[in-house]
Amino acid sequence: MAQDQYKFVFTAKEAESEGVTEPFRLPNLITKAMSLARAPISKYKVGAVGRAPSGRIYLGVNVELPGLPLHHSIHAEQFLVTNLALNSEKGLHLLAVSISTDGNDFGAPCGNCRQFLMEMRNALDIQILLKSKHEEGSFRSLRHLLPDRFSPCSPLLLEKRDNCLTLSGSAGEICSSDCSHLKCKALAAANNSFSPYTNSPSGVALQDDDGEWYRGWYIESVASNPSLGPVQAALVDFVARGLGKGFDKIVEVVLVEKKNARVSQEGTAKMILGTIAAPNCDFKRQTMAQQYKFVFTTEEAASEGVTDHKKLPKLIEKARNLAKAPIKVGAVGLASSGRVYLGANVEFEGLSPSYSIHAEQFLIANLALNLEPKLTHLAVSNNGTVFHEPCYRCTHFLQEMTNAPQIEILIKNENDEDGSFKSLESHMPDNFGPESILPAEPSLLLVECDNRLALFNQDLYPLVKLVALQAAKNSYAPHSKCPSGVALVCEGKVYRGWYIETVAYNISLGPVQAALVDFMARGEGKGFDKITRAVLVEKKDAKVRQEDTARTLLEKIAAPNCDFKVFHCYEQLEYNSWIVVKK
Repeated sequence: MAQDQYKFVFTAKEAESEGVTEPFRLPNLITKAMSLARAPISKYKVGAVGRAPSGRIYLGVNVELPGLPLHHSIHAEQFLVTNLALNSEKGLHLLAVSISTDGNDFGAPCGNCRQFLMEMRNALDIQILLKSKHEEGSFRSLRHLLPDRFSPCSPLLLEKRDNCLTLSGSAGEICSSDCSHLKCKALAAANNSFSPYTNSPSGVALQDDDGEWYRGWYIESVASNPSLGPVQAALVDFVARGLGKGFDKIVEVVLVEKKNARVSQEGTAKMILGTIAAPNCDFKRQTMAQQYKFVFTTEEAASEGVTDHKKLPKLIEKARNLAKAPIKVGAVGLASSGRVYLGANVEFEGLSPSYSIHAEQFLIANLALNLEPKLTHLAVSNNGTVFHEPCYRCTHFLQEMTNAPQIEILIKNENDEDGSFKSLESHMPDNFGPESILPAEPSLLLVECDNRLALFNQDLYPLVKLVALQAAKNSYAPHSKCPSGVALVCEGKVYRGWYIETVAYNISLGPVQAALVDFMARGEGKGFDKITRAVLVEKKDAKVRQEDTARTLLEKIAAPNCDFKVFHCYEQLEYNSWIVVKK
């Protein structure tokens, strides 16, 4: 057969040459699709034809794996969606699926595939052709075919993502971006993996006996069973680009997944490949770890494609993947130093949302911890494609900074390629800012300050107490005059944070939350339950006391035996200093 007979992607012009000139002509490609199906078990070949927003036409076919149970098969619709993902498409507009052996009847996808389709953005608007041999047919929306749907919380299957993963151990020798090593291809696939429900991304790279490689990644469904494994996804690439080769031509495979993933693909991958691949197929599993990087130098940012403030969105997926919340929000900010900072939202299970850390708050605390004086540009997104203004809570928080009115915030909708930047002043012109109730020239959030504290009884927890004291010295509390600081200990390392107060009160960030920002930024992904010691320093008769809140939060998230100590501060006016004594 000629190479064109194994074609699974058609440009708009190529589709026209095949007679697909308008939606009802999609069936003109169905016979071609069905001829490419692999159904050695059931002998029932299914073809699917879909049009993407780009105008390109994609084919999908059912693939059964000889010698294996049918639940390992790939449905034609799953094949088509994976084909879209492998080709960086953002959605699907039209779909036609054959339901008869002669290719003249078109019906609705099965329940499994309707649920799989739901993981895409704007899934409910996908138009599906229903047609019998003797009827003209009509298009029905997925909304009509799945009215009482079990919806995902994050329908982003086809969105560009970066899971911020790197190879671990001796396998982690990093190669160039155009590396041909199979392990690096599998890692790149894993970084594209869609696994929002189990957080168990994985990727597979295959190589055939001609040296050609193919890749695929785990695609997860909110309904669990419709999920498509990374081997099956890689087999989609193999079928689509392998020019009709048999699976027995696969001679080398690399699976990359997290070492202690809640969902491991190793057993299933070995079973599938042991049945269908070449008898001497070399299978390797390599583990990976998540990268926990929240600060990028100018050079590091440039290597990620962020060469100026307009490119900040290139880091948004890294930020979102670091979030600890069901709906992940990321923030990327450019500081006056030229460094780029990330922020991510954090929610605490079992606690009120009032304890949560907003992505913008995280980013500002990150700036403060790194002694940055100014933020110049900010991009915030909860889905990676739409960038919006901060909520009013975070806008108030931002207004505590020196150059707040001039901070430029990216506004970008889904169909806007570049978006535009809008000043914080234009977003909230009638601000409720520090100048309205404070004396002239107040201390501002990112301006270095010293609350002039001194220690007493230094023999008790000297190092941790000193760190908490230094944090309290940096505390920004111009409205209540109640500075406080926290130091956390995890596996011998100390993390610190300080109370950051706003004139609107409720928006203030507690010292424990600020210390948790430091913990997340420098703790290499360790869980909060690894925190074994905490020290809080605050004034004894403070109008704003952090002890109860700190204790409540740490009891919920820290190690069960976490040693929590409080030290009180007293102001000595005659010496213009503070004393800290153990409670």
